[in-house]
Amino acid sequence: MRTKDIFRRRLLLLKNDMDWTYQDMADLSGLPISTIKSYVFRGREPGIYSLAMMSRGFGVTADWLIGLTEERN
Repeated sequence: MRTKDIFRRRLLLLKNDMDWTYQDMADLSGLPISTIKSYVFRGREPGIYSLAMMSRGFGVTADWLIGLTEERN
């Protein structure tokens, strides 16, 4: 599976597991809601800064978000 597909699936997994809205995800990460939605709906891949912001805000590792490990934390 491609990295961007894994990333997209993991964002959706977090959203559903934590019962977050896209606005919640934007608030937690400090990124615009349009950016979060572009990752999910358009398959856009994050840059390093955005990946770090999401990782920190969501309480997971960047490695997990992009599929390098199965351990969230």
